[in-house]
Amino acid sequence: MADITITILNAQTNATEAITLPPATEISFLKELAAPLVNASPSDPILYENRELSSGTLASNNVVSGSILSVGSAVSPPAPPPAAAPAAAPTLDFSALLAGAGVPDPLLAAPAPAPAPAPVPSFGNPLAFAAAAPQGPVSFDGMNLDQLAQSNPNPAHFVQLLLSDKHLNCLKELRFHNPRIAADIEAKRSDLNSAKQVWQAHLVKSSISGSFRQNTAMAKEREMEQRLRTNPMDEEANKYFGEKIRLKNVDEQYREMMESFPEAMGRVLMLYIKAKINGKDQVAFVDSGAQMTVMSYKCAEKLGILHLVDERFAGVAVGVGESKILGKVHLADIEIEGCTFQMTVTVMDDNKGLGDKNMDFLLGLDMLKRHRCSVNLASNTLDFSTGNISTPFLQEYQLDQSKGGTRGFDPDKSNKEIEDAIANSLKDDKKEDDGEGDGTTPMEGTEDSKNP
Repeated sequence: MADITITILNAQTNATEAITLPPATEISFLKELAAPLVNASPSDPILYENRELSSGTLASNNVVSGSILSVGSAVSPPAPPPAAAPAAAPTLDFSALLAGAGVPDPLLAAPAPAPAPAPVPSFGNPLAFAAAAPQGPVSFDGMNLDQLAQSNPNPAHFVQLLLSDKHLNCLKELRFHNPRIAADIEAKRSDLNSAKQVWQAHLVKSSISGSFRQNTAMAKEREMEQRLRTNPMDEEANKYFGEKIRLKNVDEQYREMMESFPEAMGRVLMLYIKAKINGKDQVAFVDSGAQMTVMSYKCAEKLGILHLVDERFAGVAVGVGESKILGKVHLADIEIEGCTFQMTVTVMDDNKGLGDKNMDFLLGLDMLKRHRCSVNLASNTLDFSTGNISTPFLQEYQLDQSKGGTRGFDPDKSNKEIEDAIANSLKDDKKEDDGEGDGTTPMEGTEDSKNP
C-alpha cells in the first residue's frame, strides 16, 4: 500500500507540518514523531474526526492521504463527506418468490465482508523504516553503516548498535559521511534516549526534505504534462521530458555497466618499470603519448647527470600549458633487465616543468621508437626488440603512494588523519556558530546525499 501524506496541526499555535508515512504507522510512534515537528508535548492527544487516536495504526483508524490530525485539545477539521453513490436503477423485487421456493434472498443473506488485508508498509522514506521497525535490534558480523540503518529502522535499535563496541566501523563510517550527526550522537553516549532523539530528528529532517523534493517534482511533472497536452510543440515541456528520457537512458547504461563489467569503476594503475641510470635505481614512467623523454631537475641531480646538461637546448615546451626546459643530456645510459641502452633526456624545471611533481622520469615516444619497444598489455610487460628482452610493469605494492601505489601506506595513520581533520572542522564550525568565526554560514554537511 502506498504511503499517505497527512498534515499535523498544533491546536494551540496553529503550527502545521506535512509528513509522509506508511498506513501501517503505529499511533504511539506518530505521537513521538508529531510532537517535535509542531512544538507540542508528547502527552498531548492526537484528534481526528472529533475523536482521539490512542491505539492502532493509521489504516485501522481510517486515516487517509490528505487528512488533518490535530495535536492538543482542539478538534481537527472533519474529513470531507464521501461522494454520494449514484441512484440505482429500478429493479423488480423477486424476494417473495425466492422465499416461497426456499431460496435465500442474496440481498438479505449477503456474506460477511472479507477482512481487509493488512497494509504493507512502504519503505520509500526513513520514517517508513522507523514506523515498520522490528521488535529488537538486528545485528550480524561485518555489517556496514547502510546495512545497520536498513536492518534497524527503529532509532533506538540503530543508536544502541552504533555505539556498541561490536560495530565501531559503522561509527567511523558515520563520522566520515556526516561528522555533525556522529558527534552529536557520541556526545549523548551516556544517555541512549537522548542519542535516539538526535538520530530521530535527523530522520525527520531527511524525510521532510525528501517529501518536499518529491512533491515539488510531481507538481513540476503535472505542469509539464498539462502544457504538453495544451501545446504539443511547447519548447520547455519537450525539453523537460527529453531530459527525463536522457537521464533514464544514462541510468540504464550505468546499471548495465555495473552488472556486466564493474571493474570499469576501478582505478587504472599507470605503467612503470624498474631501471638503472648511471648505476642508480630509478622508476621510469612509460608514456607513449609523450613526444620526448624527460626528467626533472632534482632527479637529474640525484642520479649525478646534471653536469651533462647542455643549456644551449633550453627553451619552452608547449602542450597542456607551458613548461620550462633547462637543457638536454645527449647521451645517458639506462639499464633494463641487465641490458644497457643509450638515451637522450630533456631536463625540465621542477617548478615550471613537469606538471606532476611526482613524475620525476618519463620514458617518452622518442626512446620507445628508437629501441623498438612494444607495450604488451596482455602479458603486462614492456618488450624491447633491441636485446630481445621484456620487463614487467610494476604492481601497486611496488610503487609509492605518490605514484598511485600502496607501498608505505599506513591505514591507522590515514584514519587518524581523517578523524583529526573532521574534529578540526567541527571545532571551526562550532566557533562560527558561537560568533567567533568570520561570519560565514557553516556547512550543514551532506545529510541527504550521504544518508545511510
